[in-house]
Parts: sequence; C-alpha cells; structure tokens
Amino acid sequence: MARKTRAAAVLMAALVALAGCGQASSDSGSGQSEPGKVNRAATPAPQAYEKAEALLKPNETAEAARHRFIAACVREAGEVAPPVNERSVSVRSLAQLTPLTVDGARSAGYAKKQGLSAESAAAGGQAPSFRGDESGGTVSARLLGGRGSVFKNGCLAKSYEAVYGSVEDGMRVTGLIENALLQPVQSARDTQQYRKLVEEWAVCMKGKGINAESPDLLEHEALNVRKSPDKETAVKDAECRGQVKFEERLKVEIAAVLTPFLEEHEKELAALGEIKRRGEQNAAKIK
Repeated sequence: MARKTRAAAVLMAALVALAGCGQASSDSGSGQSEPGKVNRAATPAPQAYEKAEALLKPNETAEAARHRFIAACVREAGEVAPPVNERSVSVRSLAQLTPLTVDGARSAGYAKKQGLSAESAAAGGQAPSFRGDESGGTVSARLLGGRGSVFKNGCLAKSYEAVYGSVEDGMRVTGLIENALLQPVQSARDTQQYRKLVEEWAVCMKGKGINAESPDLLEHEALNVRKSPDKETAVKDAECRGQVKFEERLKVEIAAVLTPFLEEHEKELAALGEIKRRGEQNAAKIK
C-alpha cells in the first residue's frame, strides 16, 4: 500500500548570519526578487556556482589567526577559551536540502551530523568575554541588505578588528556573506525547472510505493515525525534522486539564480576578496 507523506512544519529556517553576534537580520528589497517571482538567467554564467563557493570560503590563514586572538583574549579575561570546531558552509548547504547517496542512505538513512563553529560554542555560555556586553556599545555592519551587530567589548569584535582591520569588514567576510547568498540560493527551489524536477522524482517514488511531495518533506517526516533515520525510505529516495539526476539539475538551478545576483552585486562582492587578503597579511602579526 502506498504511504502518503505529509508535513505541516515550515522547513526553511532562516540562517543566522553571524554566529555569536548580538543580532542579525535582513532588510527587504536588496538583491531579492518580487514575491513569487524568481530572477533566473536562461543560461547560467560559467563558474557562477564556483564564484559563490569562493565567496563563502574563508581565508584559512586569517581565520586561524582570529581563533588564536580569541583564545588569548578569553584566557586574559580568566575564562576558558572556546574550542575550534568549524562548521562548513557551502553553496549547496545553503539550499537546506541534505544531499543523499545510495551508499549513505544504506549506512545512516536520513541521519546527519551537525557541527558548531567556535563562535556558536562560545555563544552558548562558555565565555562571557567572547561576546562582551552592552556596557561597551555595539558595532553594526551591512552587506546587500543583511545586517548584524556585535558588542564592541567582546573578544569576537576585537578579533575582527585585529585581523581584518575593522569589526564591520570582519563581520562581512565571516557571516554576512552567508546571509547575502542565502536568499538567491534558496530561491532556486522556487523555479519552474526545479518544480518539474521534483515532480519527476515524485513519479519515481510512487513507483516504489511511496507518495511523497518532495525530498525535504520526506526527510522531515522521518527525522521529526517518526524520529527515525528510516534507511529503507532513504535508499528509495536516493535511488530516485540518482535516476532524475537531482543533484546535477539542482546545481544548474542554483547557478541560474546566482548569475544575475552576482552580476548585480559584482562591485560589493569583489571588495570581500580584498578584505580577506588584508586579513591574511595581518595574520602574521598575531602569535
């Protein structure tokens, strides 16, 4: 008997742009399409996907220096330095639909591991000096409609300034860029082409005895309703994704939506590269 998958929960949770920051939000309008309308290029620009990946990729030298600075700053305050446990952010992860392979499904089903960044771990209460407090005031930064703020007297804010030259620039290259890319990447799942892809996947799943609306709803039901990795369903899901070339076609849709976004904001985004280079140069000064 076919099983009908239903889920009432909203799956698209907003990504917190800056781990450990006082606040983060997004202004309406900048870099966003009208509701219900996706700004999609008919032909994706070559390397659009890869360019976005490069924007998200941190400068490892600069970030290593920043973590050294944070550790020393927190210890100086008489507190325990936070562990460095970086989460990995990619263009694909911003789509908020977990990739699935047949081998992975057979091994773990829908189960997935999630890591916390050093900022997130410290924000959980390990070191008050990491975030600081309102007595020193706040610093705010913006990037393409997204904005965030940190306390001036916290080790986090001080690390941004020490490595990247200013708190604002540090926020832009380590967190706000994620928020800026989140909307266009997720809007790739609103295109007609993506809806057709999901329809083809659903037909395949029906042939395997499962009536499902979409892969994310299927995963949501397993993990949040049945509280199970559900290896059997996950394997069928992975097989159908492979049959319709789900990952390849999703990547094309993401690139198609990123193309006009990257072109529109080319100047602002290019400036992030210079900030990262500055951070790498300043890293040598931090022991």
